[in-house]
Amino acid sequence: MAQHDEAPFDALAARVEAAAARLPERERVALALRESQGAAYADIAATLGIDEGSIGDLLVTARLAVREHVRHAPPPPLATPDCPEARRMLVARQDGERVDAASATWVREHVEGCEACRTVRRGLREASL
Repeated sequence: MAQHDEAPFDALAARVEAAAARLPERERVALALRESQGAAYADIAATLGIDEGSIGDLLVTARLAVREHVRHAPPPPLATPDCPEARRMLVARQDGERVDAASATWVREHVEGCEACRTVRRGLREASL
């Protein structure tokens, strides 16, 4: 019976793995380091030889691409000029990266008023399963 209960999760995991395999190399590596090894952004940046500030964008893009492949639904459009920064902050908070109190308050308020970023927040979480 336990195997039957795990079948839907196994199927989802297989779809997520297939989606991740289709990512460009930098996004795939960044996502794998973060999700499989719990690597900090500084460590991911060092491994990829890029600026640490770029890691949030890579992870947002990677996770939303995984979500798009699994759900067959494109990511929500950027509803405001603040959405790109909000998405970077959402992923940083989700990953346990340091976000100062003022920024955490700002992103919480932005997401409360932005349906697109609420959808993105759910999608980022889904893609991290």
